[in-house]
Amino acid sequence: MPNWTREREADAQARCDAATEGPWERDLFYVTAALDDGRQGGEVIIQCAPTVKKHRDSERDSINAAFIAHARTDLPDALDEIRRLQKELWRKEKTGTCPQCGSSWTTIGREKQDA
Repeated sequence: MPNWTREREADAQARCDAATEGPWERDLFYVTAALDDGRQGGEVIIQCAPTVKKHRDSERDSINAAFIAHARTDLPDALDEIRRLQKELWRKEKTGTCPQCGSSWTTIGREKQDA
């Protein structure tokens, strides 16, 4: 599995920021942006309709359209969750509890060292 780097995160965020505002909706084989009042039928983002029916898998096209439509909100939400978990992990690595007295401590400016 490829590593999730800060550069990759920044690239994904840039794509999210540049994309047409969401949410996006799947309407049969089209992915459209919602209208300002939330109704379906706004800007067509992509058409996943079969061009030559006998050579295309229309069920697969519909599944792909749903994936694309949900990516507009799923990816920004996933990026937010990654950042939240990174902050939580950083806090846990920088704090601890004394096993004898139960007092909490914080490491500031030092790396944890293995004993």
